[in-house]
Amino acid sequence: MNELVPAIRHTKTSKRSREKRTASINSAYNRLRSHIPNIPAETKLSKIKTLRYAASSIKYLTDMLQNEATEPVELSLPTIYHSGIKK
Repeated sequence: MNELVPAIRHTKTSKRSREKRTASINSAYNRLRSHIPNIPAETKLSKIKTLRYAASSIKYLTDMLQNEATEPVELSLPTIYHSGIKK
């Protein structure tokens, strides 16, 4: 019976550790979502969509800065913003 106690304690510790890590990752995704322009705050995005929108937004801003350095050009929003977003 005493042999099982360390295994149970280890399982509880690793479960808490996983839960903390998951909460931390979810918090980071929520912060990232809050910085994505043109997406309403109440819109639910999956993690992969969040990453895709963030990457698209960064690319758009990078292109804007590069074009501004050479000559002012009107840029349109990335096409990813116009895909069907479900609330």
